[in-house]
Formats: sequence, structure tokens, C-alpha cells
Amino acid sequence: MVGGLIVSAGVSAQAGSSLLCSGYASCKRAGYDHFGYETKQRTSYWRMYTGTNCTNYVAYRLITTNGMPNVRPKSGVGNARDWGTAMASVTDQTPTVGSVAWWGRTGNHVAYVEKVASPTEIIVSESNWGRTFDHRRITKSGSGWPDGFIHFADPDTTPAFSATPRPTFTGGETVGSRLSATTSAWKPGASFTYQWYADGKAISGASSATYTLAAGDLGKAVRVIVTGKKSGYPTKSLASTRITDAVTAGSFASTSRPTFSGQETVGSRLVASTPAWSPTAQVSYQWYADGKPIPGATSAVHTVDADQLGAKVRVLATATRPGYTSRTLASERLTGPVAPGGFTTTPRPELTGEESVGSTLTATTAPWSPEATLAHQWYADGKPIAGATSATYTLTAADRGKKVRVIVTGTRDGFTTRSLASVRITGPVAAGRFTTAPRPELTGEESVGSTLTATTAPWSGDAALAYQWYADGKPIVGATSATYTLTAADRGKKVRVIVTGTRDGFTTRSLASVRITGPVAAGRFTTAPRPEFTGAESVGSTLTATTAPWSPSARFTYQWYADGRAVRGATRTTYTLTAADRGKKVRVIVTGTRDGFTTRSLASVRITAGVTAKSAATSATTAPTDD
Repeated sequence: MVGGLIVSAGVSAQAGSSLLCSGYASCKRAGYDHFGYETKQRTSYWRMYTGTNCTNYVAYRLITTNGMPNVRPKSGVGNARDWGTAMASVTDQTPTVGSVAWWGRTGNHVAYVEKVASPTEIIVSESNWGRTFDHRRITKSGSGWPDGFIHFADPDTTPAFSATPRPTFTGGETVGSRLSATTSAWKPGASFTYQWYADGKAISGASSATYTLAAGDLGKAVRVIVTGKKSGYPTKSLASTRITDAVTAGSFASTSRPTFSGQETVGSRLVASTPAWSPTAQVSYQWYADGKPIPGATSAVHTVDADQLGAKVRVLATATRPGYTSRTLASERLTGPVAPGGFTTTPRPELTGEESVGSTLTATTAPWSPEATLAHQWYADGKPIAGATSATYTLTAADRGKKVRVIVTGTRDGFTTRSLASVRITGPVAAGRFTTAPRPELTGEESVGSTLTATTAPWSGDAALAYQWYADGKPIVGATSATYTLTAADRGKKVRVIVTGTRDGFTTRSLASVRITGPVAAGRFTTAPRPEFTGAESVGSTLTATTAPWSPSARFTYQWYADGRAVRGATRTTYTLTAADRGKKVRVIVTGTRDGFTTRSLASVRITAGVTAKSAATSATTAPTDD
């Protein structure tokens, strides 16, 4: 150190290196720069010795190239061998452009790294103590590789493009238009990628030089950004100057009218089709009758219904596509007035059932095509039967001897009505027959006064039943109800009943009861109360007998008894006691009779005590007085 200045050892490590140029002028001619040090070498930097001195040159470069101040970073940064030790915190084994190559253990020298060809090959510039300025290539093979690399303030050595024109693009600003981007060549040449944006947001998948505006871009402003890439250069992106106005709806480039096929009658099927549009469109349909839309008729196929009878029909096709202005076109074809439809399948009705009064005839008709509403009318001898309008008909007495058939009529809105008669016509309708005719059953006692009841289960054919009772095989006059009470005239006879079933148009049928009574017995009184009597028990008193009604009613006769012997002539309900009855016990017996019934006699419960003499009261009322 002289006068505070540091003197570099000035010794350069030469092994493993090759000299590229030497001297300011020759290096300049060879294309290697000295960065102005030729004129600045007499100035001291970082208080280093001037001239061809390694430390002064490197300090000059760190100030002028790397942008460091002209202030020594640390006091130890003086002699070259001390730099790496003093700056150990920023010293490593990795060379970078702008770092300082340092020899402190194997020499006493510093140099400025100009280029890093690889981790094992570098080019440095240096000013050697006592010699000259040069550029040198150093490889790591052999000796001479720096002991370290000091990174005081490595400059940004990233290369930059010198010319980067913005991209431009052409194309219409409507949905479906094709935008094409171009970019003039950059310097140095770069590879380009593109990204299209709508209202400032990247459009997914839109990363080529061309882009077709889609429905999602409608109403948005579109531009393109180009990104240039080159190895060793930072990637750079630039947006086009042009930004579209708000993208408007597209228009179809090719349109075709719809066509349709099919007959012009109710029930016919009209089928619409539309040739392809450009670009491809979603086509919907609306059918019209006499210029008015048919509700619900919005598919490519329309079946003409009754509402269109007499109308003229056509179809309109509407093409839509997202982002495009929809367009509607009518078919050139317009039908004539729609005519009534005709049934394509009309089977005749078939008849089943017996041909007799009371039988049910059934008409069966296979389905018509198209489906029809079927109505029936039955005929007898060619004349319609009033009210016979269902698929079944039960033959009545009025049909007996006539021929019956059915006619079915098919109707459907908008179709021509059609009527068809059954192939089968019945023969003359026969009388009906009762299919079920149970015999009557008898219940009741077989004695005079008893009631016999006839019960008949229902006949099939709904017959009117009439009864006739018979005694010993002969009809009993007036005995024509379902019950009969046996009379005295029936005593000893055998009784049965015959039921007769009738119905208009049916063969009348009579059936006798299986049961026949045995000989009818005499009747028996079911209720026979004993007689009662009242009156005083003394000669001259009158006794009066009463008898409650018998069931059934009977004719009563009376007989008074005294001491068990009938009193002659005492056959009335009253009896006046006589002197002959004095001391005797008196009672009365009632006898009930009825025609055909067993006679029955019953004595009174009461028997008088011995009849007493006439009482004084009685005598007083009967003897003359002296008054």
C-alpha cells in the first residue's frame, strides 16, 4: 500500500487458459471491448492504483457496468488476494456474467467475467499489473481456474428483443366471422403463439392465429395478444392495436324453404323437411291453417285433425343458432281445402246370443282405423227398435216371430260417417223359456184353521207367479194366493198348491208342490179360557157365567150343575138358584164348538159352597108387607 492505495500483485494465472486478444487496440480490432478503460485507466477507482492494474480495472467495471458506487464496499477489498476473503458472504463457485473471477489462494489476481459458456468455461477481461489489457478464455480442466467468483452486484444480462411489432388481424365483427391474426417478424426472430380475448377475458381454446367468432362473443369486444418466445430471451406478449366493436349477431349464409308431403284429408300425416342451412341451424316448425297457427302443431310431423276440415294448411320453419339472427321461411306448398277423412278399416259387427224372447244378443265390433265412436241400432223385421241403441239387446215379447239384426255407425270428427249391418240376421224369434223354475214349497200344520204357506224361489226369466190350491185334486174356489187357511170343508182331504209362471213372450209353465198334505185333521182351539160366574150363593140369587174369547172364535153353550148333576133346562149364561139347590154345590160348564174343530168343554174353577136358604133381604123384597 502506497499513500493509502492498494497495489495488486499483478500476477495472472495462465494455466488452463487461452489468450483471445492483447492490448486495447488489437482487442478492439478483434471485436473485444475495453469498455473505455483505455482513457480512464489513469483515474483511481475504489482508491486502487491506476494504470494497468487488475483491481483498478475491475473496480472501474463494477462501477460503470454493474452500477456500484465509487466507494470500496469493505476495507479488506484492497490487494486482489484479499477480495474473496473479505467478501466471503457473496463468494461462491458459480460463474455469472458481471461477477469477479478471484485468485487468492492460487494467485493474487482479479478479472471481470464477460461470458459464461458453461459451468466449466468462461471468458474474462483483465488489466494485468505491469503488462497489458486482454481477453482470455479459461476452462476448468487443468490449473488456472479461479478460486471463486465474487458477486458484488451482478448486472441483468438478459438479452432483449430489439424489434417487436404488435399483431394485427382482419375479419368481420359478426358471430360466425373468421378473424385472422398476423405478426411481422421480431428481431431477433421469435416463435409466436396467440390468445384471443373477449371483453378482456381469455377465450378458452382460442389459441391459434385464426378465430371464428362464437355466440359467446355476442356483444363483446375482441382482440388478440401475441406471445413471442426465443431461447435465452424473456418471453414477451403484445396486444393488437385493433379491438373490435361489440360483436353483432351472425346471419345465415344459406337458407332453404321447408317442404312437406302427405294427403290433404283429415287424419292424414303431413311430414315436413328442410334442406341444410349454412351454418348448421336448429330448425323448429309451426303448422298453419288458413294463415293461423295450429295450437301444439310444432313438430316436423302433423296429423290433420277435424279442426282443419276445409282449411288450407302450410308449414313455417324457423332456424335458430346461438349468436345468429333467427329466420323463418314458409313452405311454397299450400294444401287445397282439407277434405273429410275416410276410415281405412271398418269391420262389420258380429252377433252372438240365442234367438228367443228374454235372451240377450251381443254385438261385437273389431276396432276401426282410425279409431271411431261406434253407435248401435237394433232392428226387428227391418224397423228400428225404439231405445235399442247399446251393444247388447234383450229380446222382448214384441220381437216374437220377427227377424232381428244390428247396424253399427262409426263417427269421428272430420271423417265421413259410415254405417254397416251385421252379417247375421236372427231367424223368427221364438218364445222364451224359463231357464230356472223351482217348485213351490209348503209349510204349515195340516189341520183345519191352520195356514199353509207356499214359497217359490225366483224363476230365471223374471216370471209373474200365480197360485191355485187343490183339495183331493180339485181346485179350491178363490184359493189363489201364496197362503191358504184350511177350512172345515178340507177336513179329511189332501191339499197341495200349483204355481204358474207367466211372462209376455214366454211359454207359460205350471209346477205343483212336491209336498201334499195328509188328510186334513180337525182343528184345535189354541186358546180356551175357563168360564167364570158371579152371584150370591142363596136360593133365589142369580148366577151369571162369562167366558173370555177362544182362539179361534167358538160358539159357546152352557150347562149348570148341582152336586155334579146337570140341572135340567139350566143352559143359559144365567141361572137362578131354586129351593132344590139348597145345600148343594153349583158350578157351570162351557162347551165351545166350531165347524171342523174338535168340541171342547171346560168347567168353571169356582164351585159354590152349599146353597143357603133365601135371605131375609131377599124375602123382604119378594114377600108382601103389611104397610
